[in-house]
Amino acid sequence: MRKRFLIPAALLTIAASTSGFAQADQLPPPDMPHHGMHRPPMPPLMHELHQLGLTESQKQTIRGFFEAGRETMHTQMDAIRKARREFDAAQPGTSDFATAQVNLEQAEVDGAHARVKHEAELRTEIYGVLTDAQKTKLASLIAQRQANEPMMPPPPPPPAD
Repeated sequence: MRKRFLIPAALLTIAASTSGFAQADQLPPPDMPHHGMHRPPMPPLMHELHQLGLTESQKQTIRGFFEAGRETMHTQMDAIRKARREFDAAQPGTSDFATAQVNLEQAEVDGAHARVKHEAELRTEIYGVLTDAQKTKLASLIAQRQANEPMMPPPPPPPAD
């Protein structure tokens, strides 16, 4: 009778311990906050800029570029959040829902356009501050990063009917 209960108990213990190991693999990296907060994405080129040996004057100027664009991007994100809340609050099948859908679509399109435009302006401003040697090194660092990024696999074939 004891063996009858011992085997299921052992199996449950093993299953519980292996699921704990599986969850440990899914933990965020050590430099990420663990309390539900996510770190915002790094601005474009930030990792590479740290490797260029910028002067204090260059750092201050580039910091100013990032801060100047931050307000514009916050305004854009607020518009997307507002449109998302209106969409979430609307009931499907109503005219309010259709209007909220169109508004959210437009806010997302405007947001994507603003992000790309902001990044292009930021890159242009940063390149204007860099020396020729720093521009060459930056191009090399970007090429290295792109070479190390994994390629997306092709999509799976459609299911056979």
